[in-house]
Amino acid sequence: MLIPATDTISASDKHCIFRCHDSWFSVPAISVREVTLMTPLYQVPHCHQSLLGICHRRSEFIPVLSLHHLLQLDDVAFRSEGSSLLVLEGRTTWAVQIDEAAAITSLETIVAPDSRSDLAGTAPVRGTATFGDKIVRVLDPIGLYQAAQKAVHDFWKGADQQTQSTPHVIRENRE
Repeated sequence: MLIPATDTISASDKHCIFRCHDSWFSVPAISVREVTLMTPLYQVPHCHQSLLGICHRRSEFIPVLSLHHLLQLDDVAFRSEGSSLLVLEGRTTWAVQIDEAAAITSLETIVAPDSRSDLAGTAPVRGTATFGDKIVRVLDPIGLYQAAQKAVHDFWKGADQQTQSTPHVIRENRE
């Protein structure tokens, strides 16, 4: 359930606060398309564990990410029961598996020193904030998506290199 914040703050200053397992996160509310119940996921074979799968929603195929695997927080198993999707928009549409959406509100973020942009892209975690008695990791959707792209690309590149370095045995057919 989303709790509306006061109208005195512009939409670009508001954040969508959500829980994923035992951790709290936020993304700019302007990047959120919707929060919806989890739909069936289709696994992508031989893929990095941060990509949980692809779902089909409103005539679109949407990649669904696991924040815990992407941010390397801990080893939490995928759960589809009681889960929701936080669907985000930017250059493309994608989603994150979450447990609960708590609020849309303004946050005063303490920016992390390593969250600045560099040549590789934008850092996924911009900083921290508080929401009630909870510590919230403030996420940058562009940085998250770039991190997911890099994780999947590196995983596939490593798999290709391993396949190329494995000697192929050619057996002679003797009849």
